[in-house]
Amino acid sequence: MYSKRLTDGRSHKTINLALAIVRRILNLAARSWRDEESGKVWLETPPLNRISNECNRVNRSLVMIAREAMQDKVPQKSPDNKKGLKAISL
Repeated sequence: MYSKRLTDGRSHKTINLALAIVRRILNLAARSWRDEESGKVWLETPPLNRISNECNRVNRSLVMIAREAMQDKVPQKSPDNKKGLKAISL
């Protein structure tokens, strides 16, 4: 099921969120929810389902995003201006 969803274009996080919901329901059925007549839990033990630790997220920190946004606004060095600062005239 996991690999089919990946080939369908789902991300690891989307699949893991869906599996977490299923795991929660199975845990409730095994531990909390009881049959009204017999008083037994619905499941003896919850089945194990593994969640992937893989991540397909691009690591982009706020510093990198700000640097890219400011790159066009920073003045470039010129022969007249060795520090790369714009001359301010009042």
